[in-house]
Amino acid sequence: MVFRPEKQHPTPLRCKKCQKLGHTERYCSDNLKCPNCSTSHDEHTRTSIEHRRLWLSGRFVIRIDKYPEHPLYQNCDNMRRNPKTWKVNNTPSLKLAIGHPTIANIDLFYKLPGYSNQINAPPPWRDTHISTSYFPMTKKPATQNPYAARALFREINHHIPNTITRAYTDGSLNPSTNSTSCAVYIPSLSIQEAYTLTGNSSVYSAEGHGILKAMELTLQHKEISMK
Repeated sequence: MVFRPEKQHPTPLRCKKCQKLGHTERYCSDNLKCPNCSTSHDEHTRTSIEHRRLWLSGRFVIRIDKYPEHPLYQNCDNMRRNPKTWKVNNTPSLKLAIGHPTIANIDLFYKLPGYSNQINAPPPWRDTHISTSYFPMTKKPATQNPYAARALFREINHHIPNTITRAYTDGSLNPSTNSTSCAVYIPSLSIQEAYTLTGNSSVYSAEGHGILKAMELTLQHKEISMK
């Protein structure tokens, strides 16, 4: 049997202080350098993993606040409005995530008032309690003559008082992907939102959902401004 010994390559010495090779920190006279960026800075200025985790969890909670239909929205709302004392090792991570935006004076999870049941709503052939008016031009003439439609819209919009909050909504259905979505635009409140509905939703559901979201966003803004 023939054995061919291989040349060993020991791990070179590396200083944990200056990050150079050939010596250890015991015999190093250079300045302290970071092992990640090789620059001289204080260890207190480094962003720790714990701070990064808290920042990401806080951003996650803030995103949940914008979507009341999120599965965790109700849990966050309950923890925010009904504070409870937990043991140190038993505190839910969601509770910690909600606590840090609260310390930063970020008010989250405004509870909206319940809407009336649709059974009590008036039938379509009766006049509603809210004054309703329609655009005097139908879709086909507006498509054929968009310049006239824009001029008519600007004229009507010019006579609306500035004290009234104007909200524009629209719903659409993509037949190729069978996806339904809606959008809300409120220029006076600087709000631009878009929502995707569940599968097999009709375009009428998208139109109604857009109107509902416009009212919710307007109500949320008024509650914030009153505080």
